Amino acid sequence: MDDGKAITITLPSDLIDSLDESVRDGGFSSRDEAVRIALETAEADRMIDRIGIERVRQMWREGVESGPGKDAKRVFQRLITKYERMAEGRGE
Repeated sequence: MDDGKAITITLPSDLIDSLDESVRDGGFSSRDEAVRIALETAEADRMIDRIGIERVRQMWREGVESGPGKDAKRVFQRLITKYERMAEGRGE
């Protein structure tokens, strides 16, 4: 998983106060999480603008109609185990 890169941003005091309040209230675990989610939300909005809300709705319906989902924790644990074994096999 990509751990990302650190950046520095400057925000107006009122946004920082709002950000800190959201963290204190338990809305986010950290400033980093709050900013990351805000950026992901902005990206999702841009995608909707780019492909259109009707296409997003169609994609949503296709996903729902494709059948029940899988437990993500189990899927990721299987993948982690698989790749750990592969790494051990290479002596890493």
